[in-house]
Amino acid sequence: MGAFALAILILLSLATPVLAETNFKFESETVTPSGDLIVGGDVFTQLVLKETTPSLEGATRLELRTELVNPIWNIIMNDEAPVTYIKNKISFVFDHHKYNTVTIKLSGNAPPVGVKTEKVLIEVTQTAPDPLSTIYTITRYVTSGQIDEAQEAKDRAWNKIVEAEQTIADASDAGADVTQAEEYLQTAKIYFNNSNEFYVRGAMNESIAAADNAYDSAVRAYDSARGASGHQVLTSRVIYVGIIIAILIIAVVVYQKRRWERL
Repeated sequence: MGAFALAILILLSLATPVLAETNFKFESETVTPSGDLIVGGDVFTQLVLKETTPSLEGATRLELRTELVNPIWNIIMNDEAPVTYIKNKISFVFDHHKYNTVTIKLSGNAPPVGVKTEKVLIEVTQTAPDPLSTIYTITRYVTSGQIDEAQEAKDRAWNKIVEAEQTIADASDAGADVTQAEEYLQTAKIYFNNSNEFYVRGAMNESIAAADNAYDSAVRAYDSARGASGHQVLTSRVIYVGIIIAILIIAVVVYQKRRWERL
């Protein structure tokens, strides 16, 4: 029984994949500007990698990839003069006997995007020795003023829709007639869905217009629910006052009747 269990463990260990180890580790990175990138804007990126141990011998082939437009790479081994490349994908050989660090400098322009999209600034892959493995990746979101404006318009509309929904629910719980408010709310949601569809297709002007319509309809829904709620409160108060007046009248009549009977 023990021998059988041992055999199973050996088979499992052989079937378990071994995690790939790379010859480099991350040292530092710099991206200018910080935060989201603007379409067409200048971008500067620097990445410093260091070999995992000074005892490494032989060479490592590294492949670099970027999604920037007009990329210019400067590869610096230790403090030697940089080697320049002008391609989106390059590769070079790092001699571990001569060097222990590599500085990767890259300049270029943020690529065009239809919507706010995450793009690769630098991706470093070890292609030799095997196995192939990614060492480090730097990414940033790329956007534009119009894309941000569309997103802000959508956020504004959605927040108002949520507020209108809650107001309608409260008014309905209080017994108010919210039929008109619900119709406005449904219209707001249709406009909002249209805004999302335009946004995904990269039609930002149409997305902004639809989001603004969604916001306006949500405001109408909110105001209608508030009005219905106020009307319900007013009606309830009128009924309450009417009941009190009726009770007082009845009390007065009963009092007068008893008074006359005594006379």
